[in-house]
Amino acid sequence: MTWVCFPRESFSFTNEQPAVRRTSAEVHRAHCPDCGAQIYMDYQDSSTIDVSIGTLDAADAIQALDNIWVSARLPLLKGFDSDLPQHDGFSPRT
Repeated sequence: MTWVCFPRESFSFTNEQPAVRRTSAEVHRAHCPDCGAQIYMDYQDSSTIDVSIGTLDAADAIQALDNIWVSARLPLLKGFDSDLPQHDGFSPRT
């Protein structure tokens, strides 16, 4: 799944609010109450909200800056966007 990380203070919904649940001690996940699509992951100590890019109205307006969690990628996806900086965890920008 591809995610875009928005600064927490600049993220908001323009329409209905999602259904949110705690999935671990440090993470809340939100999903569409109608179709079940995962919308975002909210890590308690992160400065960003990680949004599933497929849920955005204007996903083509997003510019990729980093590849994160590359060590956890499925072998099928190795080398994807290989011209971008690669990180095994969160982006150093967060």
